[in-house]
Amino acid sequence: MKKSIFRLTTILLLCALCALLLAFSGCEDESTSDSRIPSTSDTSGTTKKPSNSGSSNTADKPSNSGSSDTTDKPSNSGSSNTTEKPSNEESSFFIMTGQTLSGLTDAGKKQTSIVIPSKIDGVTVTAIGRSVFQYCYYLTSVSIPSSVTSIGNYAFFHCESLKSIAVPSSVKTIGEDAFSFCSAMTSITLVNGVTGIGERAFSGCSSLKSVTIPDSVTNIGGSAFYGCTAIKQATMPTIAISSVPKD
Repeated sequence: MKKSIFRLTTILLLCALCALLLAFSGCEDESTSDSRIPSTSDTSGTTKKPSNSGSSNTADKPSNSGSSDTTDKPSNSGSSNTTEKPSNEESSFFIMTGQTLSGLTDAGKKQTSIVIPSKIDGVTVTAIGRSVFQYCYYLTSVSIPSSVTSIGNYAFFHCESLKSIAVPSSVKTIGEDAFSFCSAMTSITLVNGVTGIGERAFSGCSSLKSVTIPDSVTNIGGSAFYGCTAIKQATMPTIAISSVPKD
C-alpha cells in the first residue's frame, strides 16, 4: 500500500514538472516574437527618413539658387549703368529743354571756363535760357556758338568773375539783366546782328571800360548800362535807335 502511494506521488510530481517546463518554454517564445516586432519598425523608419529628406534638399536648393542668381543680377546692373552714363562730356555739363539750354548740372556749375557746343546730344542749341549761369561766381570765360539766336533774362546774372564776353552775330536779342552785376567784366563787344538789348542788361558792371554797340541795334532797354561808372570808351550805332535808355 505504501509503495503504490509513493508511485502515485512520484507520477504527480513528474506531471507538475512537465507542466512547468511547458509553461516556461511558452514564455520564452512570446518574448522572442515580441523582440522581433520593434526591429522591423526601426528598420522601416530609418530607411524612409534619409531617402525623403535627402531627395528634397538636394533637388530644390541648387535649382532655385542657380536660376535666380544667373538671370537677375547681370540684367539689372547692365540696364542701370547704360542709362546713367552721359553720352559725351558736353551732356554732363548742360541741361536741354528742346533746343534751349535751360540749366547746368552740378558738374557744369563747378566749371571756370565753359565752351557751349552748337549741338548737345545731336540737338542744335538755339537759345540760352533764363538764369542758366546765374550766380556762377567762379566762371571766368564763356564761348557762345553761332547757332544761338537769343540770350535769356538773367542768363549770366551775378557772374562776378566773368571778365569778357563775345556775343556772335547770330544773337538777335539780349534779355533783361542778362549780364547785370558781372563786376569783373572789362569789355563788351557786340557784333552786327544784335537788334535788341534788354533793360538792365549790363547794369552794375562796375569794371566795364569799353562798349561796342553795332549799327544793327534798334532797341536798348532802360538802365541797360546803369552803374557802369568805369566806362571810358563807347561805340554807338550810327543809325536811329527806336528806343533808348531812360537813364
